[in-house]
Amino acid sequence: MEEGVRGKVTPFALLMRDDDWLAAHLDYVWDRYFADTPRANHVDIGFSKRWKARLGLITLCEPADKTIIRLNGLLSLPVVPECINTVTIAHEMVHYARGFGSPLPCRHKHPHHGNIIEKELLSRGLGTEYDRYLDWIDGEWDAFYQANARAPRRLWLPRQSGATFVGVADDWREAAATLRQPRPAVPEETAQEN
Repeated sequence: MEEGVRGKVTPFALLMRDDDWLAAHLDYVWDRYFADTPRANHVDIGFSKRWKARLGLITLCEPADKTIIRLNGLLSLPVVPECINTVTIAHEMVHYARGFGSPLPCRHKHPHHGNIIEKELLSRGLGTEYDRYLDWIDGEWDAFYQANARAPRRLWLPRQSGATFVGVADDWREAAATLRQPRPAVPEETAQEN
């Protein structure tokens, strides 16, 4: 499933990105790029806060029975290229494989020793995704952060057929105004039938 840096996304990337989506994406990255890395403990992955200068983090909960990986909450928006999530998860997986945030043996004193993250990502076949990641982070991240950092996380708009997810900052003010409008009254015979 390939994608461009600007706007062109795969059908998988258009799905609402929640913690379940992220767990499935972790499994995909682990199976495809880190098959040689044992799952030494339970790994819990999810979206977190909207950080300005951090895309992900990994930490080991004592007594080493659980690893927690958190990704920047802004990466849950479907407009973010899928490769950003893929590379961010892979970055945290490099730490895991090298004993940082996992019960595996620690190979170095520092987690980014000798530019190991980039070297490892390239050696594992993530070169194209990493190039796209760098292009997007260098060219889009600051404006994207400014436009989306303060927008509500999720807005559910009532529709006849159910609810619709709105996750783009340009739409949230209009959506909030729609929610403030009074709802039309439901005729009594219709309400009693339900």
